[in-house]
Amino acid sequence: MPTLLDRVPDALAPTDHIYPWEWAEQHCVITSASGLETGPYRYDRAPYLRGISEALSPVAKDSRGEWTLNLTKRVVVQKAAQVGCSYAALHWLGCMMLHHPAPMLVVGPSEDYCRRLSQLKLRELLTTTPPLQDKVRQAKESRFGQERLAFYFPDGSLLLAGGNSGADLRQVSARFALIDDFDGCPDSVGVEGSLLGLVEGRLSSFGATAKVALISSPTIKHHSKIETAYLASDQRKWTFPCPRCAAWVGIEWANIKFDSDKPAVPVTYQCPSCLEHSTEPDVKRAMQRGAWVAAYPGRAVAGFHVSALMCAWVPWRQLVDEWADAQTDATKLQTFINLRLGQTWERARSTEQDATVRDVLHNRRDYDASAVPDLAFVTCGVDVQGDRLECLVEAWDKTGAAWFLHHHVLRGDPSVTEGMSVWAELGERLQAANVLACGLDSGGQITGAIYDAALMVQELYSVKVFVLKGASGPRPSFVPQKRSDSTLVVAPRTNRRVELWVIDTNRGKEEIATALRRHDRHYRLPHTSTEFVKQLFSEERTEKIVGGTLRVVYVKPTDRTRNEALDCSVYSLAARDLLRVCFGPGFTPATYRNQGVPRGAVGGPAPRPLSLRTPASQGGF
Repeated sequence: MPTLLDRVPDALAPTDHIYPWEWAEQHCVITSASGLETGPYRYDRAPYLRGISEALSPVAKDSRGEWTLNLTKRVVVQKAAQVGCSYAALHWLGCMMLHHPAPMLVVGPSEDYCRRLSQLKLRELLTTTPPLQDKVRQAKESRFGQERLAFYFPDGSLLLAGGNSGADLRQVSARFALIDDFDGCPDSVGVEGSLLGLVEGRLSSFGATAKVALISSPTIKHHSKIETAYLASDQRKWTFPCPRCAAWVGIEWANIKFDSDKPAVPVTYQCPSCLEHSTEPDVKRAMQRGAWVAAYPGRAVAGFHVSALMCAWVPWRQLVDEWADAQTDATKLQTFINLRLGQTWERARSTEQDATVRDVLHNRRDYDASAVPDLAFVTCGVDVQGDRLECLVEAWDKTGAAWFLHHHVLRGDPSVTEGMSVWAELGERLQAANVLACGLDSGGQITGAIYDAALMVQELYSVKVFVLKGASGPRPSFVPQKRSDSTLVVAPRTNRRVELWVIDTNRGKEEIATALRRHDRHYRLPHTSTEFVKQLFSEERTEKIVGGTLRVVYVKPTDRTRNEALDCSVYSLAARDLLRVCFGPGFTPATYRNQGVPRGAVGGPAPRPLSLRTPASQGGF
C-alpha cells in the first residue's frame, strides 16, 4: 500500500505532470533583449540545467517512471555569471504558476534589485509565454505611480521583496521561494535574524511540499553565503565521459591547458584520468551526455556548482584571454574567479600586514603602568572560553592610545559562578590592576552564568562590567551611542537585570588594526609574546557587499585559528567607548566615582570608589 510520501496526493498533483525544463521547451522563447541567441528555449544548449530544474520541481519520476513527491526542500546553485541558471529559475516559477499554483516569493538584495528583475526578466517571461499571458496579472501601481512587485494568477500569487525589508517578508506565506543573488543579500534582516531562516519560516505552513532555491555567484572565501550553503549540500558536480578514455570526469580550470602568449595554439582539456588532451568541441559534445554526481549523496540539500567552462556559448579562448589580462590586477582576477569559474576568491595575506606584525614585535619595550604618559584609566577585555577566561588589561592615555599591561589566562569552568570560581580570580586580578571598566564577552552557551558573574564581579571587586554581544550584521557605529540602545536581560540565579550591549566587532577590529599601523597601541617586553601578537593579526581583512554597501569584515582563515588576543582587544576597546557613552564625552574617573552605575546598567549598588595609582589619572582623554 503506497504511503502519502510514495505518491503525490491528488490535491497537490495535477494529472499533467511535467518538469519545468520540459515546460520551458514547449512554451518559452529567448528574445533579442536576452542575448545573441534567439528563438525557442532549448536545454540541449545547457544540459546541466536539466538537473537543476528537476531538483526544483515539486514532483519527480521514480525508478519506475511514476511521479512521486520530490522531498528536496532546499536547492543551492553556486554559479558563474551568465550560465543560464536565472532563466532556469524563472522557468520553474512559470511552470509552478500553471501546474502547481501556490503563493510564491522571490527575494533579492534590495527592492530596486527586485524591481529590475520584474521589469527586465519576469515581465519578458509573462509577455512572451502564451500560457501565462492571460493567466497572470500584475498588481496595480501605487498611488505614487510606483510599480507594485506582486503578480496574481488563479490559486496563487508571486511577491518580490528586498532582503533588507523584514516587514515585507513577515507579511507573506509561501510554498515556493527563490533567493536570487544570495551573496548580495544582507546576512540578517534587522532584528529578525538570518535572511534564510526568515524565508524558510515563511514556508513552514506547506510542510514537505515547500521548496526554497538559493542562487548566486560567490564572493569572498569563508564568508560567502552561497559557498557555505553549497558546502552543506550534497555538492553535485557535472561529469561527462572523457572523449579519449570514456572515464567519467569533471572539469576544472586546472584541466584547461593553453599558451596565453600563442593565441594560435588551441586550448585543450587534459583528462585527469588518462592525461590525454581533447579539443573544446569534443569535450562540449561529450558534456551533452553528462550527468550530475553528488559527493555526499545522503545529504538532504541538493547543491550544484556551475562554471562558464560548461557553457556552449562561452569559448574557452575567451576565458583564457580574460585570465591572462587579470594576472596583474587582483580586482580583475577576483572577478574572473567569482564570475567565470563560480568559485570564491581567497585573498592572499597582505605583505603590509606581515610588515605590521614585524613592526609590533620590533617595537615592544619594557615599561609598567606608572610609565604610561598622561594615564587616564585602565580597562580589561575578557573572552570566555569553555575551560578558561582570557583577559587583556590595557591602560589608556589622554590621547586615546592603548598601553598593554597584562594578559592573563585563568583556568576554570566559567559556568560556575559561586564560591572560589574562576570569576573570583578574575575579580581579584582586575582589582589588583586598578581596572575601571571591563568588557565581557557573553557569547556561547553559558550566557546566563555570564550575567550572574557580571553582577558578582562588579559588586564585589569595584569594577564596572559591560556585558557585550557581537552583532550578527553591520551597525552604524562600533558601540551604541545612547544608553537607551542597550537591552535589559535577566541574570537567572539572582533574577536581577543586566544591561546587554550589542557591538559591531568588525568596526572594532578595523579601529584596532588602524591603531596598530599608526603605532597607537603599545606593547611591552617581556609580557607580550610572539603568539599574542600573531593572534592580534589572526583574522583576514576583506570587503563584503552587505545590502548593496561595501563593508570591511574580518574572518578567521580556519576554525582552528587562535584569535583570543584580538577578541580581548575589541572588548577592552568597547569598555573604553561605553564609559564615554554612559558618563559623557568628557568622562574622567572622578565622574564615574561621583555618578556610580548609570541607569539600566548591571544591577546593584554603585561600586565602591576607585583610585588609580597615578595623579595624572584624573584627566580626561
